[in-house]
Amino acid sequence: MPLLLLAALLLILLKPGSESLNASATKIEHYLNHCEETFGNALTQKHLADTLFYGSEDAAVIEEMEQQNFLLFAFQHDSLLRWTSSLVSPGNSLSQINEGTDFLRLKNGWYFSLKHSDTLQQKTLLALVPVKYNYPFQNKFLKNEFAETLRIPHNTEISEQKIQGSVQVKNLKGEILFSLYLSGDSKAEDINLILLLAQVTLLLILFYYIHRISIYLNEKAGLKISFSTLLLLLAALHIAIVYFAPFEEFCKLNLFSPKLY
Repeated sequence: MPLLLLAALLLILLKPGSESLNASATKIEHYLNHCEETFGNALTQKHLADTLFYGSEDAAVIEEMEQQNFLLFAFQHDSLLRWTSSLVSPGNSLSQINEGTDFLRLKNGWYFSLKHSDTLQQKTLLALVPVKYNYPFQNKFLKNEFAETLRIPHNTEISEQKIQGSVQVKNLKGEILFSLYLSGDSKAEDINLILLLAQVTLLLILFYYIHRISIYLNEKAGLKISFSTLLLLLAALHIAIVYFAPFEEFCKLNLFSPKLY
């Protein structure tokens, strides 16, 4: 039992596999930097712009970009000519989108944009990469969460401004795109199963020792002392869970949140 208690405490303190805000920011930054490189290579090596403007939506380079979550839009004289997805509209203010990289808040979420303009031919190729969806309402199919490719915890939010405790995400040039911060509103989907198992094990061990103490006091001091001590220990454990959150993974499950009882 002492060894099991020690193992559970070590797992809780080390928090194996739990993703920090810095780790989430690094993951997103690497992903967007890779998208930036892919877009640039497709423009120069695979003639992405010409392929889309000439109406070859089934070309290999277009399908390859779609598989990597790029939404492509071709503009002629600021008028939308062709597009590869109807998931979102870039809007009518193309001139307000920065050349190169930008970060946009559109009707259904946040998008990383890559814009390439040919001023001589007055053609513009715009690529949008979903980062986080933000719908006016949610249901089984529409959820306000990060793109599935990223696998970011649900309590991570996006801010266009640098706020206290946030972590910045930058493009390849080192320019700030946005910041990430924690909302403190974790969901059951974010639970670390290893950490949850360790916390449940520790909780069961604590109940075991509380039970043993109650039995010992019942034999030595009588039922009243034993029962009073049992209630006192359980109340102390409840207060510790609510105010100090030693079992945070366990409490992410709405059914077992101590704040409900």
